[in-house]
Amino acid sequence: MQYDNHTNSTGDFISTNHLVADHLIEAANILRQKGANPYRIRAYRSAARTIENLDRDLVEIIEQDDVDGLVKLPFVGKNIAYAVYEIVATGKWNFLESLRNSLKPPGVFKLIPGVGPKLANQIYSTLHVNTLEELELAANSGKLAEIPGIGERRQRMITETLASILHDTQRSYHIQRDGPKVDVLIKIDRMYRKKAKQGLLKTIAPKRFNPSGASWLPIMNYQDSNWQFRIMYSNTERAHRLHKLSDWVIVHAYDDAHHEFNRTIVTETRGSLKGKRVVRGYEEECMEYYKAKKLDK
Repeated sequence: MQYDNHTNSTGDFISTNHLVADHLIEAANILRQKGANPYRIRAYRSAARTIENLDRDLVEIIEQDDVDGLVKLPFVGKNIAYAVYEIVATGKWNFLESLRNSLKPPGVFKLIPGVGPKLANQIYSTLHVNTLEELELAANSGKLAEIPGIGERRQRMITETLASILHDTQRSYHIQRDGPKVDVLIKIDRMYRKKAKQGLLKTIAPKRFNPSGASWLPIMNYQDSNWQFRIMYSNTERAHRLHKLSDWVIVHAYDDAHHEFNRTIVTETRGSLKGKRVVRGYEEECMEYYKAKKLDK
């Protein structure tokens, strides 16, 4: 069986593993926007992370063991294995195509609570936007006020809802204090920012706040003990507005037991930790970490 070489929208080569992972993540994102079963969404995300971190090419696995080889991978069940096989063999996934078609404008805007068919059509005809990401850009630019009959309260509701729908880093699962320790998170943060500055990391083109479609957001995968990490700068409206794109770092972690959480690491701007890298929500642990580090010197 012949497998196609794959390229992205700019014609650059993209590995089979990254192509499959991107497709699975996109499907998970669309399903989340449609309010699908969270366990199904998490299954796609977990399978994507497994594939991103493989040290073998999926083509090699399929050539050796066919679909059975895919089913043996962590978090890749039989249904997802057949989806992976389809993507590897053809470069496309019919299920994802149908999901994309279901989100064509103006219907996509009806996913926002409180936005019915009439307002969805008004958004599309007035602002000439096609996606939720484009609508969010318009909303944060104050353009919702151009829509006839839409008041400040509804403008604020739409803006806040879009942020909730699109901002993955605001979601966390099984948040717990016994996750990776602060010293591990700060070490990973330091490693990520150093490699990002040196241009050593793969970059992606985020859909949010990126009208040019440029590939600029560095992303890093890392494993420590039984935890898998995915690290990137915070691409949020607030980070852009406060010029913190190269400071705020989002760390997403998960383990084999499906415990997941997100943490934000920033440079503290006040108090006794001013100038230090701090894990938001874990300031006390950070204080103890820096005290211990000082005593070790």
